Formats: sequence, structure tokens, C-alpha cells
Amino acid sequence: MINHILFFFKDYLEFAMREINKRELYEWFLFIFPFFVFGETPRYILPAVVTGVLHALGFPRTRTARTKAFLDGEPTVSIVVAAHNEEDAIVGNIASLVEMPYPHKEIIVVDDHSTDRTHELAKPFADRGQIRLLRNDSPSGRGGRPFATNLGAQASIGEFIISVDADTTFDLSSIRWMLAPFANPKVGAVSGNLKVANRDANVVTACQSCEYLQSITLWKTWSSMIGTLLQASGAFGAYRRSALERVGFWDPELAEDADLSSKVRKAGYEICFARDAVAFTHVPDNLRALTLQRQRWSQGFIRTYFRKHRDAMSVRRHGWANFLELLQEFILQVLMPFGYLIYLALMLVFYPTYLPFILVLVYVIYVLTNVLLLGIAVAISERRSEEWGLLWYSIVMPLYKSYFRWVRVTSYVREFFRVRYTDPYLPDTVWNQVPRW
Repeated sequence: MINHILFFFKDYLEFAMREINKRELYEWFLFIFPFFVFGETPRYILPAVVTGVLHALGFPRTRTARTKAFLDGEPTVSIVVAAHNEEDAIVGNIASLVEMPYPHKEIIVVDDHSTDRTHELAKPFADRGQIRLLRNDSPSGRGGRPFATNLGAQASIGEFIISVDADTTFDLSSIRWMLAPFANPKVGAVSGNLKVANRDANVVTACQSCEYLQSITLWKTWSSMIGTLLQASGAFGAYRRSALERVGFWDPELAEDADLSSKVRKAGYEICFARDAVAFTHVPDNLRALTLQRQRWSQGFIRTYFRKHRDAMSVRRHGWANFLELLQEFILQVLMPFGYLIYLALMLVFYPTYLPFILVLVYVIYVLTNVLLLGIAVAISERRSEEWGLLWYSIVMPLYKSYFRWVRVTSYVREFFRVRYTDPYLPDTVWNQVPRW
């Protein structure tokens, strides 16, 4: 059997080489080029290289005189933790927040009708005066993440409000670096630098760690520099109180973090990325849970940016930056995955014998591309010594990304036709009252 397999690959390689020699270079470029388009590579390679070069030259500069003067004033900050049945994580989360050495902070934990020991485990911190503990005991049940965050934010006193997930922990200096961009009065929201806490659990969490390095550490550094950052993370995002009051705080939406960020940008504020403000969050550790999460994210992406906030693409009202970034996102994230299906169908019909060879060749190119992008992301990371080992996962990242391309396609179809339109993270009592976009 092994001999048969070896002979097959030998014969196929000889066939492929004959075909390569028969065709011009531009023809092979046309065969392979769609993969780069549909795989979004052109969007990331050049910005990644530029970001790496700028980092080596000391840009962007975050430790400016204006920033120092702002932080020396020690503005008040409120940290809101929305928790529902978080008994496994809540103690570590609160302890991490309490340990951060920032003088003018308050920590507000909102127990959103938990049925486990969340309240019991958080109460000793409240008894010692380290946190304020609020509890939703409504007979109608939990209110959902947006409700709980609003409850904490509106009870807070801080000039700035940081919203965090209950399963997240933080570096000791995270508050200061999260506040630093607010030295610019035009900044209304700041996204923290999220990393994967359970990175070493298995290949699924390791791939997510690679993904977070590229999409958050690297890409948000770039988009923040050029003023096109669209979203502050829901797991670790900071807001100017006056901006929240202006836009009406959080709405009960499928992607409430993207929704709030869109409202803040439309109100004329900038969103920045604080790469030095590091937090660690737990991610799904199996493919099924991760798929469900990404389905929800993909549907929320369409619903937020291209339904509820489609007016953000108005050049007259909101400028070119929003328009070009959202247009690019729509083309690459929505149209191209469907174009990829068409491309595969055409290749199967017209060039079926070439397709396996092209898929292998493109896989190799994607591995090399991922080594480049991930290498730059690790190089600009403050934990590069711990993260270089992730480069080995470049071997599986093309397969990981290809799988989630299909997940996006199915999610978009469901959203277009409003199949499984409800949000499982919002209770029925809330969901039945929110607008349908």
C-alpha cells in the first residue's frame, strides 16, 4: 500500500511539473491569485510589515509628555464586571483587579441573577471593602450582559469606565496603560490587548492564541495608528464616561461591544488600541464551542455594521475612514468567502486535475505567510519570549482559517435569511423587547 501511495504521488508530481512547464507564469498567477484575495492576505501582509518596521523604529510612541501628565493626574476609573454563573473564574478575576496598584479605582461586580456560588464567592471581597457587589434578584431572571454592565456603569463614579469579562485576569499595569490614550480628548474608547489564558490546553486554544496575536496585537496596532479601529473589545474595553452618556451606554444587542463602539465612532470620537494594557481571557477549548462562538460573532458582524449602523458608511456624515474600512470589511469578510465557493466550483468544472496541486501549493504559501505575520506579531509582543513557540502552529493555521471561512459563509446565510436570529446570550424577557435589525 505504501508503495502504491508513493507511486501515485510520484506520477502526480511528474504530471504537475509537465503542466507547469506547459503554461505561462501569468496563468498560474491567475490560478492561485484568488486564494490570496479570498484568504484576505493582501489586507494583512503590507500593514504587518509596516507595523513591524515602525515598531523597530520606536513607533507608535505611547510614553509621551502629554500621557505622563495625564496619568500623573490619576483620573478616577470604575471597573465593571458583569457575572452570571461564574463561580469557576470570579475569585481569580476579582483578585487580579484588586491587586492592580492604581489609587483611584473602584471595582463593581454585578451578579446577574447567578444560580451558582458566584455571589457567595464575591461577597468576602465586598465585606472587606475591596469591591462593590450589586445583585440582580429580579423575579424575571437575568438581564443579560448589556443590562448588567449598564447597571454597574450607571452606579459607578469614575470619569472612565472599564468593562471586563468575569473570566479575565490582568497585568498589574493594565489600568494605567488602558487610560493612557485618553490623554487625547478626542478618544472615546480604548481596546485592551487580549491574550489567551488557556493557550496550552490543546491545538484549538493554541490556534486561537495565534489568531489573537495577529488580529489583536498586530492588526489593532496598525488600525489604531491609521485611525480606522472599529471596535473596543467587550472582554476588556475602556470608555470615557461623557462618551457613554452621550450615546446611551450599552444596547441589548447580539454584538454589544461592536454596537457600542459604532455608536461612539458615529458620535465623533476616536477608538484607540492600548497594546501595553494586557489581559488574559479563557477561550473555547473544543471545536464545537468555538464554532458556536464564531457563528454568533459572524452574525453580529452583519447585524451591527451593515444593518443597524449602515449609516456609518455615509461619507458626508462620518468621513472617509469609516466608509473605506467598512467597505473593505464587507468585501473581504462577506463577499469574498462566497466568491471562494464560486472559484472552487469553476476550478472543479474546468481544471479538476490542477486543483489538488494548486491547493497544496497554496497551503505551503499560506504556511509561509502565517510564519511572517505571526512572527511580526510575536516580535512586537511584550511576551515574545513565551510566544515564539507558537510559530509551529503555522502548519495548521491555514486549515484552521479555512474551516472558519466555511463557518462565516453559513453564518452569513443564516443572518441574511434570519434563520436562528435569536441571541442565546440574551434572556427572552429582554430579547422580546429589542428592535429587529
